[in-house]
Amino acid sequence: MKKKYLLAPAFFLTLFTSCQNVDQSQLNMTSWDISAGSSSSEKLSEIVHPDYLLIPLETSSESLVSKIDKVVLHEDKIYILDGFSEARIKVFDSSGNFLQQIGKTGEGPGEYRNPVDFFLKDGFIFIYDNPDNLLKYTLAGDFVESERTGISGFRIEPNQDHGFAMIDGGTSSNLVTTDEQFGQMQSFFPYRSRFVDQIILYPLIKTPNGDLLYRRFLNDTIFKIEKNGFPVPHLFIDHGDKAFSLKQNWGDKAINDDELENLTSNYSVNQLYLENDSHQLVFYFSSMSPFFAVRNKETNNSKVFDFLSFENDITLTPNFAFTHTSDGYFIGVVDPAAVFMDNKPVESFPDKMRSVFSQLEDSDNPILLLAKFK
Repeated sequence: MKKKYLLAPAFFLTLFTSCQNVDQSQLNMTSWDISAGSSSSEKLSEIVHPDYLLIPLETSSESLVSKIDKVVLHEDKIYILDGFSEARIKVFDSSGNFLQQIGKTGEGPGEYRNPVDFFLKDGFIFIYDNPDNLLKYTLAGDFVESERTGISGFRIEPNQDHGFAMIDGGTSSNLVTTDEQFGQMQSFFPYRSRFVDQIILYPLIKTPNGDLLYRRFLNDTIFKIEKNGFPVPHLFIDHGDKAFSLKQNWGDKAINDDELENLTSNYSVNQLYLENDSHQLVFYFSSMSPFFAVRNKETNNSKVFDFLSFENDITLTPNFAFTHTSDGYFIGVVDPAAVFMDNKPVESFPDKMRSVFSQLEDSDNPILLLAKFK
């Protein structure tokens, strides 16, 4: 299907000023001053609530997980997009027991070739099969129907009951929004280059209250997608004198990816942003050194952590990061091989991890750590 976009050039002129398409009261963008956050040496157990969950995913020939690209928690079940295995969508219960796979690789009805995303809506699971096929299944795994989106995309999320947002990922505009019938397409953020428009982890973020957020590489503004499909500023992540602006630091000249990549190495560049109902989390490189910051949304207090020296005293694995969020939890993925790396005695683990460790092998499926920040 040929793509038909309604390009919104006026959007770029009014985005930070008037934005005629939304009520002015909705443009209350907040700013998160990263440099004002206190540098912290706290350990993982000291910054999360003690009721965190450790869920070892069952390991079997059917449930073997190669790479977790997305995690969704829904009604005591864990839905996982596994980017590298034959069974791409796997379902586990809240204890990590394998329940089923949804769909399978193939060319027939209800089968997919290259699933790149999924979402749950109205009691169904929808799998986005690149380039533009959206397959609908019951939660029991029965195929219902498929629909062409008209977008050769890599990410998709429903915008509550007001249509969809998709990440194109090619040489068209990065963000495309549509109505519920995949009509009235609007496109934003025209393609600049391979480096600028690279596929990033979680460009579309669903918050617990249903808001849909959008972010892009080399842009410190997080956008909220309104009911009419327009992205409006939601949060500005302020890196102070380390902030990089494509407009100010590069300008309108043609992009040279190698030169631009070298230039950004002197600045702070966001790599991942996650948000739940109480906290915001950003991972970033500052002059090529990795950091992450956590902000309390109620108090606006924030803490900054040196990623390489951050101590994970729960699973005792190095370089731990929360890389997903769902159902109010921040979710980290722990590789069992890393747990066994230093031949640590079982007595060195905290109680929750000790019970997991006693049943663990180094070739097992990952462990999910679900937590909320204090």
